[in-house]
Amino acid sequence: MYSLKTNGEFLEEIYRSHANRIRLFCQRLLRGHYTDATEECVQNTFLHAGQQANKLKKHPNIEGWLYRTSRNQVNNVFRKCYIQQKYEVGLHCDVADMLACGCPFLDEVLFPSTNLSKLVEELLNRLNSREQELYEDYFRQHLSILELSAKYSLSNTAVTSRIHRLRKKIKHLLQEVL
Repeated sequence: MYSLKTNGEFLEEIYRSHANRIRLFCQRLLRGHYTDATEECVQNTFLHAGQQANKLKKHPNIEGWLYRTSRNQVNNVFRKCYIQQKYEVGLHCDVADMLACGCPFLDEVLFPSTNLSKLVEELLNRLNSREQELYEDYFRQHLSILELSAKYSLSNTAVTSRIHRLRKKIKHLLQEVL
């Protein structure tokens, strides 16, 4: 049916017939958390369709392909937000307010009161001995997951999970201190 059409005509037709439903689908999957990401997901879905137009013309279920591709785009949004959150550190309200108003004395407020090596030492003292050893091996000695799994006689997945929990705990402790 679509094989006689040019790629541009094909894309225009599937966009006209499916874009609104794909937009609603993405909006429902994003649950209102990332409203501005809905349009990005729809746009990326149809950009990907444009790249795959020759194959997509022959696909037996174009609508299903569009839904699966848009679902993958939504998953990418969640993944990106999760990674972004993982590396964020919350600041105390006073410091956040000073950042927002562009306080010229921020360096004087932040840096003299925070001795970085003392802060790291304090955080490490709050960890148990197993966590301290893992911190030392992974973050300071830069051992790989494979080396750590051999050293601790654990699977790669178990080591990765422990590192993830350790990061989470350190982040939580850091928020308590700051």
